[in-house]
Amino acid sequence: MTQTPQSCFHCAEPVPAGCDITVSVDGEDLPVCCHGCKAVAEFIQAGNLDQYYRYRDSDSNKVDEDKLSRLDDWLAFDERESYWGEPQADGKRSLPVLIEGIHCAACIWLLRTALVKKKGVAEVQIDLSSGFARIIWSPNEIKLSELMQTMQLLGYEPHLMSEDRNVEVFRKERNKAIIRLLVAGLGMMQVMTYTVGLYAGDFSTISENMRRFLEGISLLVATPVVFFSGQTFFLGAWNSIKVRRPGMDLPVAIALILAWSASIYNYLRGEGSLYFDSVVMFVFFLLLARYLEFSLRRKSADLGNALSRLLPEIAYRLDADIPDRKKPLAVPLADIRTGDYVLIPKGHTVPVDGEVIDGTSMLDESFLSGESLPRSVSQGAEVLAGSVNLGDPISMRATACGEATAISALGRTLLDAQLHKPRVAEQADRIASWFVSGVLLVAFSAWLAWRFIDPAHAFEVALATLVVTCPCALSLATPAALAAASRRLMKAGLVIVKTNAIEALSGIQRVVFDKTGTLTKGKLNIEQINSLRPDWRSQDIRALATAMERKSEHPLATAFADLDAGDYQPEAVKIHPGQGIECQLKGSPYRLGEYAFVALLSDHAGHHQQLESEHSVVPGIHIYLGDSAGVLGHLVLTDAVRAEAAATIQQLQQKGLRVSMLSGDSESEVSRVAKLLSIQQWQARKLPADKLNIIRQYQQAGEQVLMVGDGVNDAPVLAGADVSMAMGSATHLAKSSADFIVTANSIGTIVEAHTIAKRTSIIIKQNLGWALLYNLLAIPLAVSGVLAPWMAVIGMSVSSLVVILNAARISR
Repeated sequence: MTQTPQSCFHCAEPVPAGCDITVSVDGEDLPVCCHGCKAVAEFIQAGNLDQYYRYRDSDSNKVDEDKLSRLDDWLAFDERESYWGEPQADGKRSLPVLIEGIHCAACIWLLRTALVKKKGVAEVQIDLSSGFARIIWSPNEIKLSELMQTMQLLGYEPHLMSEDRNVEVFRKERNKAIIRLLVAGLGMMQVMTYTVGLYAGDFSTISENMRRFLEGISLLVATPVVFFSGQTFFLGAWNSIKVRRPGMDLPVAIALILAWSASIYNYLRGEGSLYFDSVVMFVFFLLLARYLEFSLRRKSADLGNALSRLLPEIAYRLDADIPDRKKPLAVPLADIRTGDYVLIPKGHTVPVDGEVIDGTSMLDESFLSGESLPRSVSQGAEVLAGSVNLGDPISMRATACGEATAISALGRTLLDAQLHKPRVAEQADRIASWFVSGVLLVAFSAWLAWRFIDPAHAFEVALATLVVTCPCALSLATPAALAAASRRLMKAGLVIVKTNAIEALSGIQRVVFDKTGTLTKGKLNIEQINSLRPDWRSQDIRALATAMERKSEHPLATAFADLDAGDYQPEAVKIHPGQGIECQLKGSPYRLGEYAFVALLSDHAGHHQQLESEHSVVPGIHIYLGDSAGVLGHLVLTDAVRAEAAATIQQLQQKGLRVSMLSGDSESEVSRVAKLLSIQQWQARKLPADKLNIIRQYQQAGEQVLMVGDGVNDAPVLAGADVSMAMGSATHLAKSSADFIVTANSIGTIVEAHTIAKRTSIIIKQNLGWALLYNLLAIPLAVSGVLAPWMAVIGMSVSSLVVILNAARISR
């Protein structure tokens, strides 16, 4: 009877059978799953940081023993000042770091406490949501390698960041926006306090000296609000003038300058209205609306963090003329050049694009190609940066480095997507541009008319008209909704590559799926086990096959990765490439693999051929287990259907969408999946060109089509559909111009994405409708003199906030 495995004290992973590694905690020996977890747990204990285990609210990360054995690789950065962070005035450095594996507040406490204990570390700031950290440290007192080693010894994975990364740009932009908003907010509170005193003086006795004093203080407080907090409006207005396309900043800047200038003029001459209260309110509410919109927008840029973590900081260069694996030199990744020879140890990430020159291994390219099964590589094979070496070490020659790598192309694609405006946003901008011109004309006309009606109120009416009709709400209506939708989709596991796609997705009538890697996991699963001997149960066959496959790195072994091998301990394991595995068990030979390979152990080939013929009609990959007495078991491996696939198909159909499946696989396999998922329309053995023709037929019939594929062989189809999604793909996605990347590894996000797209479309229409309705109602009131400037400020601000808050509903 197989016992339930114990859980590791550090990471809670099951402790492998036969593993007796323990760590002493409070005098008690507790089990751990590997020497890596033992080393980290002991390091935490030695540093008196064991409170971490009491405070944590999630399991710790499983520790990579190989990475712990290479801690000295960080020494390569100790003499490279360019990696130390931004210099500070006191000789210290500000080091930005991305830390993988942070789950809860206890993680932050552990990291901060351990680092601050180090001599030379002045301050540690860590953001829980992004994993972004900033360490203020002194290179004269501590080495950079010691900082990185400490984080790694705690079980986390630190990544050095350059200051020009997107996350740093957004961070600085956010900090500036907060400072401008705080200055405007404090200024508004102060000026409004003085204004209340002045208003009260209108109903009671107030001395002229006190009035002048309060007006003067209001001037002093309002001026930095206008020219510091409001500088963004002046810069925007000037830029719009230079390109001869008036934007929303132009009437804002004009209103601010006119109101401030008129207030200064009236204050100096001692008569007339002062608008300092209206000016500071105008600046504050506009900045508040912009900050809310910025907060929504910046969430969609967080994927850059994930890309920065894909590549290693360190590469192992082989400097000899004849590459020698025994003498690799650990160097910063930036030092690798095209033509250099690089060693890729087992478990390490490929740092650059290149060509294998020595060795044979298996590479995990799941993030790059969407293919879950590892790819076998040998001499002459092309490899891509970001792939993970699962097998033996290989040597490669770099063919593309840095920005020239395929993964960098994905980063540029995502950046272009963030900068690209969808059609509906461009239309709103065009409307706003014409609207701005109209606002300036209306304000001037109102001033001119009131010069004849009541000259004393002409300026006040023009100013109120200028403020109340500011097209902020109109300009924010679309980008605010799209930013909120991007954030919501990101949370759901969907990255927008082209923002036009949200608009297109809301109007689809048909969803077309590829099969492999999309409706299926792209990972083999044991579908069926047949025992061919009475004394061998199915579970015994599975356990022995699992024990044998654990000695193999063949892709078929992934089907057994999570299974229990029981008490079987095969010996003298020998791999026969292309055939199977052979081993000894209690002195008897066993084989697992192709039928012909297994049958060689016995003298019953004819009977076995009959068995093979009978079993071959079952869809899937067939492997056999046998000994010297003959075949004892038969296993069928299939590409398992995703757990959420059936529910997803049903939900799409319930929404009134038609669902089809196109695949290049055999008819029997496609039929099997279609039957499991209740897909009525499916076609098998279709090449990419065939799929594209079928998509075009749907489109000619008037249907708007969403194509969901793996982003590899389906590039033309993804590009040809009205809107497309690629499952976890990267490099090939950038080439095929897919509209979305499904990063959640679940097609269930498609249903949510369609719902979000429909809701976004509705909210954009609501926002545009509200913005136009508000202006139609507000303009007559302002032109007629009913609205004072301060009323116009509140009206304009409320209009913008309504748009922002309505868009924020998408994120909830």
